[in-house]
Amino acid sequence: MQVGFRIDDKPETLLALDRRGLLASAGESVEEYLARIRKLQRNIGAMEEALSKDGHYEIEGIEVVSKDRIRPSFFDSANAQCLELFGFAADWVPAFFINPSFSFLFGGCSFSFLPDFFAMFIIRRSFKNSQRWLFYGRDELIAHEMCHVARAPLMSNAYEETFAYCTSQSSFRKYIGGIFLSQWDSFLLLGSTFVLLLAQICNIFLLRLPMWIFWLLPPLVLAWLMLRYWKLRRRMARAHSTLEAKYGHNAMKVLFRCSDDEIDALANGTIPDNLAAQKTARAIILRQWEVQ
Repeated sequence: MQVGFRIDDKPETLLALDRRGLLASAGESVEEYLARIRKLQRNIGAMEEALSKDGHYEIEGIEVVSKDRIRPSFFDSANAQCLELFGFAADWVPAFFINPSFSFLFGGCSFSFLPDFFAMFIIRRSFKNSQRWLFYGRDELIAHEMCHVARAPLMSNAYEETFAYCTSQSSFRKYIGGIFLSQWDSFLLLGSTFVLLLAQICNIFLLRLPMWIFWLLPPLVLAWLMLRYWKLRRRMARAHSTLEAKYGHNAMKVLFRCSDDEIDALANGTIPDNLAAQKTARAIILRQWEVQ
């Protein structure tokens, strides 16, 4: 795991940082971007010191221990995939095996902290000696969480799962997995199913209800989620087409570095001013990807 960062304002250095998954946010100056990377380096150093001294480290109520750190070789496949798809390999992210009390079906998750920049992710301890657990694959899970860590500075929500599920090896998950944009979407679907169950119980023991209305709730919620996701994917495809003329085969990599608002603007055929702003860190990086 490579943690040290070379930090200066040369264009080639900014590009090297970007390719390690340290994305610049929209409008972030070179000075602000480098200050954030220095802060990350200090925070990782503090974690490493605690792990070396005490053998464990705690953040946001999650305790990780040094003996459960994920081996660097476990990142190879995920980093290769992220590099091919999105032009980055986040070889610096602290990652640990853990058995949290979140959920029986928990596979893994990432944590990103802004503006006091720090990131790490955890995956289920079952992956320590196995590539698969239930319907999860270790490489796919790591690549998925890497995408979330890399895009965290963009402070975006709408397209996060769409990008992350591009790393899936399953066509079903790749094209359907991103329908839940937040936990509230899953709560909405589960809630509609729970309402159906309550109505069924009421229908049996209390009073007769028009059950067809309640049977329609879950499929209607699911249909709405899928329609919304289909529209997001369509907007992403149009945004990608807008970028192709300027960035060629790098269009998807540039799209990955865009915020929600910028992707929406690109979908309408407009290249946002933020992508070409002369003095921002991201503009300096993206200029090196333009088709000459």
